[in-house]
Amino acid sequence: MGSITPTEEQYNNLMAMDDAEGPVMMINMLRFHDQADYSDHPEQAACTGKEAYDRYGEAVFPILADLGAKPVWMSDVANTFIAPEGEDWDQFIIVQWDTVGAFKALMANEEYHKIAFHRDAAASDTRLIIAHSRFADF
Repeated sequence: MGSITPTEEQYNNLMAMDDAEGPVMMINMLRFHDQADYSDHPEQAACTGKEAYDRYGEAVFPILADLGAKPVWMSDVANTFIAPEGEDWDQFIIVQWDTVGAFKALMANEEYHKIAFHRDAAASDTRLIIAHSRFADF
């Protein structure tokens, strides 16, 4: 069974982070259902997990912009070269947040909660990693 929501401990660890900390990058690793699971929302037209995530993206990007976040990189996975057996991902997305507090605001955003079911219907497994932003001049 995949992970698509944080555990209580993970949520508490996020809430313990300093709201002013930033900028941070949210690294999203996504594995999609072959067919989206809209069993809790039968009014939604059937589609693939990828298509359901695209619906989520269309709805969430304006909310992110209002909170000062911006997607900076998105890619479909072409091949998993080095990874444990079975650890394959479909897509990666990196979103830059000005502060951890701005990301926390997403968790409390009413509009976000109205559309998050698309994400839940789309993903069979996810990882969301909060990273400090560091840019190197190679």
